[in-house]
Amino acid sequence: MRTKHSGRLLIISAVTFAGFVIIGQLFGVFGSSATDKAEAEQAKALLKEIGEYRKWKLVNPTPVVMNPAAAAACAAPNPHETAWASVYVNAKGVSAMMTESHPVFPEGSMIVKTKRYVSVSFGNDPPAALTVMVKRAKGYNPESRDWEYLVLDGPGTKIVERGKLSRCNECHEKYEDTDFVTMHYLDRKPGVQ
Repeated sequence: MRTKHSGRLLIISAVTFAGFVIIGQLFGVFGSSATDKAEAEQAKALLKEIGEYRKWKLVNPTPVVMNPAAAAACAAPNPHETAWASVYVNAKGVSAMMTESHPVFPEGSMIVKTKRYVSVSFGNDPPAALTVMVKRAKGYNPESRDWEYLVLDGPGTKIVERGKLSRCNECHEKYEDTDFVTMHYLDRKPGVQ
C-alpha cells in the first residue's frame, strides 16, 4: 500500500513540477515577446527619425576624405578604397555643431555620417553605410559623454550595430574638447561665423 501511495505522490509531484516549468516558460516567452516588440517598435521609430537626415543641416557641403583607419573602423566595406563622408546634424544639435567652440550637445542630438566609396560626385546613389551618434540621457554611457553609436546599412533601413560600441568610443574619445564629436569636416572652426 505504501508503494502505491509513494508512486502516486511521485507522479503528482512530477506532473506539478512539469506544470510549473511549462507555465514558467510560457510567461518567459510572453514577457520576452513583449520586450522584443517594444524594442522593435523603438528601433523602428529611431530608423524613421534617422531616415529624415537629408532634411537636417548638412555640415560639410563638400564631402571630405576620411582617414583610412577611421573609415575601416566605421564599417567600411573595403578598407582599401577611399571613403568620402558627408555629415548631417538634427535641429537639436545644430547650434552646438555650428556655433560652439567647445560644444556640449543636448540630449536628443543626432549626427549622421554618410560614407561613400566612389567619387566626390555622388548623385542620388545611396551611401555604402551610415554611422550615427545619438546623445542619450545623462548616465547612459559616461565613458563616451552619453553618446549611443549606431551603424546602419547604406539606405538607412537596417540597424547593423548599436549601443555603447567600444571601437567607436576609442576613436571619439580623442575629441573630448568637442563632446566626442570629431568636427574636422567643418569648413571653419566651430564658434567662427
